[in-house]
Amino acid sequence: MLVLTIFTIGCLFVSLLFDPGKTLKGIKKGLNMFLNLLPALLLMLALISIVLYLIPDKMLIKYMGEGSGVKGWLIAASLGSVALIPGFIAYPLCGILINSGVAYSTIAVFITTLMMVGILTLPLNQGFLDGKQVF
Repeated sequence: MLVLTIFTIGCLFVSLLFDPGKTLKGIKKGLNMFLNLLPALLLMLALISIVLYLIPDKMLIKYMGEGSGVKGWLIAASLGSVALIPGFIAYPLCGILINSGVAYSTIAVFITTLMMVGILTLPLNQGFLDGKQVF
């Protein structure tokens, strides 16, 4: 992570040397996008934390563990297709779920359906793809 941070800062300085105006414009635009997404991300993190706290590990193992089979995959596919979670939150969440005893195959189904355009995320994704931000 440190190497990536140093590399990014180095690229930022190189960009500033070549065209400071575009670089500052890009930084402002990125910061505005981040600030627009921040409330939704914080809400999402809070809701996921509450849900993971309320659902016991035994229930996760029962319905989505190694022995759950196709039933676990269907549950994971259903949750993934209606969830509104970006990848940088979903991957750590899946790590927590794996540590709780959820099967790798179930996690794969969840991530696959999550990263596709889901039922609830279709209007949001359509807004971003059309160039109109929904937030």
